[in-house]
This record gives sequence, C-alpha cells and structure tokens, in this order.
Amino acid sequence: MQKKEWMLLLSLALVAAVIGATLLGQAIYKSFSQSAQSTDNVERTIIPAGSTWSFNSNDPQNDRVNDQGASYHYELGWSGTMEMTVLGARAYANVDALDGDVPENLAAQMKSGSSNDKRGLLLVTLRQKNIDAASDGTILDSSNNPVLNAYVFYVPNAELVYFSEATHPDNDHDYFVYQLEPGEEKTMVLGYRYGQLDGSTSNQPPTAMTPGFDGQFKPFELQLGTTLVEGES
Repeated sequence: MQKKEWMLLLSLALVAAVIGATLLGQAIYKSFSQSAQSTDNVERTIIPAGSTWSFNSNDPQNDRVNDQGASYHYELGWSGTMEMTVLGARAYANVDALDGDVPENLAAQMKSGSSNDKRGLLLVTLRQKNIDAASDGTILDSSNNPVLNAYVFYVPNAELVYFSEATHPDNDHDYFVYQLEPGEEKTMVLGYRYGQLDGSTSNQPPTAMTPGFDGQFKPFELQLGTTLVEGES
C-alpha cells in the first residue's frame, strides 16, 4: 500500500472515530437529561388564574409516585383545608417600570439598591381562606409558636422578598410567618425578584406559582395571569 493511500485511510478512520464519539456522547447526554427530568416527573394539576384551589391535607392525591417509582408526600404546613385564589400578578421589568401599585417601602428599597441589580419584580395578589385548618406544628416562629409561612407560596426561579402581612421588620427571623384562624381570610401581596442579577440573560417574568417548600415535589400549579410592565432598560 502506497504512503498516500495509507494516510487517506488513516484520516478516514480518525474522522469516523470522532463522529462515533460525538454521537455516543450525545446519546449519553440525552439519556442522562431524560433521567434527570423524569426524577421529578410527577403529574401536575393546573389551576387557572382567578380560580380557587382547595388544599385538604387529608386528600389521597397528596401522596404521589413519580415515573421512577419514588413515593412523595405533599404538605404545606397545616392540617385541614385552606383555599387559595390568585387574584392577579404584575411583573416589572426593571426599577424604571415601578408604578403606584408597588408598595412604597418595597419601591424605595429597590431604588436605593445596587444599580448592578438588574432583576425584575413580580407582585402577586393572593387570597387565602382558612376553612378549618391549623398549623401542623412543623413551622415555628422564634418563640416556638406554631405558625404559617409565606415561603410556601413558591415561584420557580424567583426569590421571595416582600410579604404584605408581615408583622416584623423585613430583616427579622419571623418576617414571613403569619397566622390565619379558621373562618378567616386574607388578601395578601407577595413580592419576588426574578431573573439574573446582572441581566445577562432575558429576564422572562414568572407565569406560575407551585405551592410548596423548596426541595419538595409540587403537584399543583397556580397560573398567575402575569401582566408585564416595562420601563427603560
């Protein structure tokens, strides 16, 4: 075999090896991604914005099994039945978009913050009614009293920073805890910062709330019906 023919065959073999390795890598990555996604693949119930969602701690559907066969139990920190209704949501793309609907103290805090913070602000107005529920004792305030906690109103990829029903300063341990007696209802406003701190990627406003604590599987999705308010970039 001549040298040129040998070099040609060697080149073709190297190309085939590279292509084979690439395809194998893609197959492995795809398999891993599907496995990672399916770990949390639990059937989710969608509740449209404006509709009332009733959570009963004794509902059998609070116990779920995902497609990997893992069992999950869903709880929100109370025993009994609570109702929740998303009344509206407004997303402010940046500080310049803030308007009169933003609580004064929250607006002042954002305007006095770092100019490098490019995150948006999401305000969710939510009505919660206690039918016959009580804290299950898993959440305690700094005085060891059973309470409810606003962190249960989880919005993916957003940080809860404001709670209209707070009775403590915003840097206090108990800022996000509250009480809601049976038969009582509250209309509350929750504020979230969303998007990248430096604005390096498109800060799309959240469109849903998935009640539950961080790290917990969340089988319900409350749509927010988010209205975007844009200001100067």
